[in-house]
Amino acid sequence: MDSLLVSPPKIHIFEVKNFEGDFLIEDNRMRLISGKEIKNPLIHLSRTESLFRQLL
Repeated sequence: MDSLLVSPPKIHIFEVKNFEGDFLIEDNRMRLISGKEIKNPLIHLSRTESLFRQLL
């Protein structure tokens, strides 16, 4: 988790990545146009959200 914003009635979790270039997202997989697969930040954000819910 990079940043957390707490304001009634919501809590916002921010995950910031410094990727550069053009990307494709297919079947929960993220890859560069060249075909190189990279870690999908949305999967990481889902895991962070789940762990944060357990903490609360």
